[in-house]
Amino acid sequence: AYQGDLKLDQFGKLTFGGGIEQERYLASCTYSSRFSTDRVTRSAFVLHQLPIGERFDLSLGGRMDDVAHSDRFWTWRATAVPTS
Repeated sequence: AYQGDLKLDQFGKLTFGGGIEQERYLASCTYSSRFSTDRVTRSAFVLHQLPIGERFDLSLGGRMDDVAHSDRFWTWRATAVPTS
């Protein structure tokens, strides 16, 4: 997995990254033999943190997960946080 930060001076900070995760499942059932399966998930994300005036930070982010032999899906978020 990788994560990097890019400072943008008055435009805040951009955080980005990605990775590949491999999982193996072993299962057995009363009515069938044991079996195993693998799953590989590739992911990438980006988050932009932007100061809004002196009182708030706005963050906008997105993430993509691509599961092998399955769906690719996206998640998003936006938040405003008061600064101290």
